[in-house]
Amino acid sequence: MDEWINHPLNCSAVTPEMLERPEYQALMQMAHEGTPLEVQNNFKHHAMDQLGKLLLKKSKNEEKDFQEALYCFD
Repeated sequence: MDEWINHPLNCSAVTPEMLERPEYQALMQMAHEGTPLEVQNNFKHHAMDQLGKLLLKKSKNEEKDFQEALYCFD
């Protein structure tokens, strides 16, 4: 059960220990797969989705959605 709770997709906070886990590293590599244009478009679309949630007041966690959108534009 702990393995499920501590998986990067289910975590409530990013810790230094989690950053070193192979599951988290695999997820990070997946975010950068494809041609540079495909990667750029994926990040842009994700950022726009997060900002859209904020502007339309459909966000369940405004701070998290705002941080994700900023990360995508970084």
